[in-house]
Amino acid sequence: MFMKLKLLLLLILLISCNNYKVTDPFYLDESYSNSDIPVSNIPENVDPKYFIKSDYKEDKIELIMQEYFNEYNCYIIFLKDTKDNIDKNNIISTINTIIKKEKYLKGVSLDLSRTDIIKLADNSFTDNKNLIHVKLPDTITTIGIGAFSGCLVLKTINFPASITEIAQEAFKSCRSLYLADISKTKMTIINNGIFNDCASLITIILPETIMDGINSKAFYDCVSLKTINIPSKTKIIGDAVFYNCKSLESIRLNANITGIGDRVFSGCPVLKNIEYAGNKSSDITSIGIDIFDSQLTAINLYLPNVKSDDGSWDNFLGYDWKNKGSIIFGKSMPN
Repeated sequence: MFMKLKLLLLLILLISCNNYKVTDPFYLDESYSNSDIPVSNIPENVDPKYFIKSDYKEDKIELIMQEYFNEYNCYIIFLKDTKDNIDKNNIISTINTIIKKEKYLKGVSLDLSRTDIIKLADNSFTDNKNLIHVKLPDTITTIGIGAFSGCLVLKTINFPASITEIAQEAFKSCRSLYLADISKTKMTIINNGIFNDCASLITIILPETIMDGINSKAFYDCVSLKTINIPSKTKIIGDAVFYNCKSLESIRLNANITGIGDRVFSGCPVLKNIEYAGNKSSDITSIGIDIFDSQLTAINLYLPNVKSDDGSWDNFLGYDWKNKGSIIFGKSMPN
């Protein structure tokens, strides 16, 4: 009986890296039908013997990593220290150097949740092709320029409510990232190209605090993105924001939008439904060129707050709705 219990405990330990779905912040519920949705392997409870301090040298960090791997069959770095010590010892750079090593090609996860850092510096993990999961602390406010750019196998990262800025191209070419839920952040602007070339990104959830705009190429080449809602207070959609989003099927535009840039929906061949919540076509005062360039399907324009056709919508946003698409007055776009 004792031996059976011992074997059972050993089995639990071996699978523990994948056994945190209930409490892990990256877990996606059953409303997501894709069975291949990535799930973070970073556990909530960790033996303190695996914690890394900022003054540890590379060999000591790697020794602890190996000890954790021997126990749980995955590499995870658990950093626990203060912002001042982290900055003083430049430990983020050291960690980045370690993770990039060829011997960690199977992937390394990074848990920063036990730190009080407020910013990840520009290019902190640029082109780190071994970083697979990241857990940020509730103190972080800023993710710097290109911080995770080129992290080709990054699958999951959380976005705490403390975040006020994600700088330009912070997640450019994170081609394994499936979900970007930034809805709880306090950002007021989506900077240039922050999710540019995120080829696996299917779902992006934006915060209602986005007022200043969505800047150019923010979601450029997000070829898997199917639908997105623009926050109700967003005023500007910059150039080529959804350029080459080949899977984009529908989008909702709020009534507060005053400007839409060049080629915003160019290269979106399956876009078929757009809803605009405004009641005057003239409310969008700045309209770019070739917004729907290379459009293959007929587009349906839903105008839930416009009761009847007064002729002013025929060429709304530079598209020939009468001959190429259709306008549905007084109805919302189907979900």
